Amino acid sequence: LFRAGVARFVDALDQMRPDGSLPLETARGARALYYQRHAISSLVAIAEMAAAQGYDLYALESDHRGSLRRAIEFLLDGIENPGLVLPYAQENENPGPFRNYLVQDLDFMVRRGHGRHYMAWTEPYVARFPESATSRRLRRLLDEFGATRPLIDEFSGGNMSCLFAGVR
Repeated sequence: LFRAGVARFVDALDQMRPDGSLPLETARGARALYYQRHAISSLVAIAEMAAAQGYDLYALESDHRGSLRRAIEFLLDGIENPGLVLPYAQENENPGPFRNYLVQDLDFMVRRGHGRHYMAWTEPYVARFPESATSRRLRRLLDEFGATRPLIDEFSGGNMSCLFAGVR
């Protein structure tokens, strides 16, 4: 199962466009960024499991420069400028409850009614790269959307703040 997870991680990087977008996710209309984030959450979880086994998937790049960092940067670029995702989102494939691809669903940036936060994957990423420009952007955007700890999401691995956030 570990090898299968790593293979999925590599497949995602190989499918990634040069701008960091993931084709299957960004074709999802109004939920293009939502699903880009969802895939990143899984990729971070795989990278953390690999790190526990001594493998650095965070440093992995595909032949055309696809990387987890680049996927995250595309997500952040899209949150800051949703127009970037529209050429892909107009495919509007299986968009979920929102049909208007011109308006991106950014609900994943706020705590859900059940106490979960779909950006909980940011905790391990920021813990690994605390001084990176990408981590600074993540923290700034989470602050702008009012995110507070704990950041909990089962898709990320549970209470990610408890597992990765430093004590303040």
